[in-house]
Amino acid sequence: MYDALEAILLKYLPHELIQKETTSPAPAEDGSKPTIIAISDSPEQLRKIKSLLGDSYKGVFVRDPKQAEQYLKKQTDKL
Repeated sequence: MYDALEAILLKYLPHELIQKETTSPAPAEDGSKPTIIAISDSPEQLRKIKSLLGDSYKGVFVRDPKQAEQYLKKQTDKL
């Protein structure tokens, strides 16, 4: 399933945003994990994505793009 998730991300993300790593990402200096936003109206699909991410990432799971935008805006406002 990792290969399928990667293929989807590579297909839809702009190429300039893609950075491939062969190992799990290291936590940031402040100890935070990289954040991945998963968007799906299927709770089952979101659970599957959550299990794929494991403990190396912080997952944000939302049902639609509007919720993802709200999350991003809230995070940007904190900066």
